[in-house]
Amino acid sequence: MDEKLTEEEKEILHMLAEDASEVIQTVTKILRHGFRSYNPDSNASSMPNEDHLIKELNDLDTVRHFLAISRRSLAFSETSMQAEVVQRKLRYTHKLEIPKFMRW
Repeated sequence: MDEKLTEEEKEILHMLAEDASEVIQTVTKILRHGFRSYNPDSNASSMPNEDHLIKELNDLDTVRHFLAISRRSLAFSETSMQAEVVQRKLRYTHKLEIPKFMRW
């Protein structure tokens, strides 16, 4: 089946890919320099990496909602889906304190 994407879907998918790559870039900066570090080439009020990650994750989540609205088949019950994902992710973790993450 060769499904054609609408222009709206293409734009949302471009936004999703861009925001996902920005999350990845911020995570690699944190791995190299830490959560509290910031870009020294920026001005003194530059936000620390942790704040930048929060911003990028919020951007990504917003675009995910756009996609869910555009493609009703991608909408899901947040609570039940997240609990299921948490359970699945915790099966493969080695360093997370499992009780802390079971409060989902």
